[in-house]
Amino acid sequence: MRARGIAVAVTALTVLMPLPTTAETQQVNLDVEPVVRLAGSVIVGCGLKLIGRHGDGEVTAELMLADEVGDREFIFTTVSSPPKTIEQAWIATGGLDTRSVLGKSVKNEDGSLRARGALPGLPGSEFMRSLMVEGGTLNVSSRAVPDWQGTIPAPMPQRIRAAYLNCAGDLPK
Repeated sequence: MRARGIAVAVTALTVLMPLPTTAETQQVNLDVEPVVRLAGSVIVGCGLKLIGRHGDGEVTAELMLADEVGDREFIFTTVSSPPKTIEQAWIATGGLDTRSVLGKSVKNEDGSLRARGALPGLPGSEFMRSLMVEGGTLNVSSRAVPDWQGTIPAPMPQRIRAAYLNCAGDLPK
């Protein structure tokens, strides 16, 4: 019997703009919203949408518990606009981050970064628990603008935690 893993998908769309360089790493505030992904009437993904705004730009990242290929996986994807400008992106929380959990992201032809892997049992659930209770950071390194870091609020509002947990409980096993 094959162990089921926990999947988290992160999709970040970054509109890069010139940022003032007051420090080495720019700070960006993030809003958080729950996300439910459907295939027809079946839930195939549950997660969080992180939205950061700075000046005229916006950053949107989705962190998803998803069942893309018949098994739950931890998936981290970053897309930038303009394309091909992001060198690295990761989410960090409670001593864990997507780089250490999944390894190095692969750069796709379109300039997006993607890392994925199964996380059986505790590592995936611990990552999401830590993110919702302790908060964390969304970090981006780019060639186009100074590096920036968005703070994920801690703890996340109850309506977001409840929406995520309700959705995750309804994912097919």
